[in-house]
Amino acid sequence: MAIKIGKDEFCSKCMEWREYDEKGKCKICGKLIKIMEKQPPKDGYSNYKSEGPSYEMDEEPDENEY
Repeated sequence: MAIKIGKDEFCSKCMEWREYDEKGKCKICGKLIKIMEKQPPKDGYSNYKSEGPSYEMDEEPDENEY
């Protein structure tokens, strides 16, 4: 008996170790058995620079302003 090493996961529907397709589904019954690696995250809200005024915390307020 030969042991296959590679692209297989345990399918809880088939109750056996099965190969999965490119979407992570069992090739026999179609149940999702492998969560595939997600694509890199796209630019989200936190990746954009602020469009508002930039405030610098290092500056001391001028005494003449008040």
